[in-house]
Amino acid sequence: MTDFLDTMAQHKHRVHARLMANKQPLLAALRQLGAKSVVITYAGSGDSGQIESLTVRDSQEQELNLDAPTVTVLQSEGIFGDDGFRERTEPRTQPLKEALESFVYDWLEDTQPGWEINDGSSGECTIDVEDARFNLDHTNYYTESSSHGYSL
Repeated sequence: MTDFLDTMAQHKHRVHARLMANKQPLLAALRQLGAKSVVITYAGSGDSGQIESLTVRDSQEQELNLDAPTVTVLQSEGIFGDDGFRERTEPRTQPLKEALESFVYDWLEDTQPGWEINDGSSGECTIDVEDARFNLDHTNYYTESSSHGYSL
């Protein structure tokens, strides 16, 4: 059990480090695009979750196209081998949209692991590009029950 807990703690540390390392390249790419704000929504339950929407706007509140821009960020890949599970992290150039989605998934894994399980959760990540401020507003869902027993 200790090995599992140690492995999970190391994984969480790597996710957080990757998250922090990717903030500046994402901000630089968004600034180069002329972005003012980013809003990314997500939802999940029943063991699956996904990004619902991703919108990037300029200072005139016009939506910007994310088809062409790319950014180089750290990405990790899990490798299962004879020696068990290993994780390899390396810089990758990818579409900006994909990098932003990965950033949110990493942030959820860092702060809300299991966000997509059971009744699930939803939320919104906002990025204020000018102020370099990232916010995550998250709502967990759960089923509550109350039981009562009576005898006469």
